[in-house]
Amino acid sequence: MGVTREIGTTIWPGVAAFCLTLGLIPVFRTMFHRWNILDQPDHTRRIHKTPIPRVGGMAIATALILAGLLISLFSSVLIHEKQLDMVWSIAPSALVVFATGVLDDIFGLKAWQKLLGQFVAAGIACASGIMIAGGWWAAPVSILWLLGCTNGFNLIDGMDGLAGGAGFIGAITISAMAVQQGNTPLAVVVLALAGGLLGFLRYNFHPASVFLGDSGSLLLGFVLGSAGIMWSRTVANHAGLLAPALVLSVPLLDVMLAIGRRAIAGRPIFAADLGHVHHRLLNSMTTRRAAFALYGMCGVVAVFGVLESLTEDEGRRELLLLLYGITIVTGAGYLGYFRRLPMRAPRSAADEFNVRSSVRVRAPRL
Repeated sequence: MGVTREIGTTIWPGVAAFCLTLGLIPVFRTMFHRWNILDQPDHTRRIHKTPIPRVGGMAIATALILAGLLISLFSSVLIHEKQLDMVWSIAPSALVVFATGVLDDIFGLKAWQKLLGQFVAAGIACASGIMIAGGWWAAPVSILWLLGCTNGFNLIDGMDGLAGGAGFIGAITISAMAVQQGNTPLAVVVLALAGGLLGFLRYNFHPASVFLGDSGSLLLGFVLGSAGIMWSRTVANHAGLLAPALVLSVPLLDVMLAIGRRAIAGRPIFAADLGHVHHRLLNSMTTRRAAFALYGMCGVVAVFGVLESLTEDEGRRELLLLLYGITIVTGAGYLGYFRRLPMRAPRSAADEFNVRSSVRVRAPRL
């Protein structure tokens, strides 16, 4: 009976979020079409054929809130005080980063304004206890980690199904490890996010009828980053933040490569380009195949993160890191990261933060 209740506690919020997202997205989509708040094609980076609403994040966030309310009202037997504490520790900072994304989706924000909102959210998260274990450096490292995760998912949201699918794989992995460690509250929160993402993918897989929007991509990266910190504090073998970093390494490496690429080229780090991993895949694949290829990448690095978390022997953990490094270098070579590629700037002066989910079909060769 206790095991059954525990399983229900973990799964039910995810199921509720999935069903609610499925039902809410058509409602939000109709509203934004009526209000003409749409992502317009510009035939440069935004090359989808028709205007599409950026409502995925709003629908997912609403579904998560409603799922929590429904469960707390009608299924109190499945709710524990620890789970409510977990939600309230994440909620204030998540609300700030979500509001930042909503404002950018509707009105458009400058890069520094978006970064400021993310920084405030990360500071609130640290003040709420979402911080890695350590000394004086714990807070700065935690803030840097949260900013990296948030912007990593924001930057890979450039192809139908990509950010949602990568986030779903990361969320399922973290929730599974939380269950393995007996951290049911963390599993409940992250599995609810996974349920919302799965419902969203029904409408976002190519050809997409809705986009995630900055409200969704920023929220997704921030919540997974927060979950990664909470996971790191319960890893038994002292792997710490390394295990979640491996699980989320596809968006993290993409944002680091983007910063390095632009710095080497002497361009602003927020300047848009066509050098992201999905752009490179789209040079030789269709959108659907590129999405599945990236799902495979996310799955492989997730396995490395899980093994790193579970392996007690230090020598074997070092071997895992070596194999991970070989895998990453091989993949980077295949994608052409070791070849010098010309970087064509978009025609508009908008920076990367203001470029919405854009590449929906095969990108031009560079």
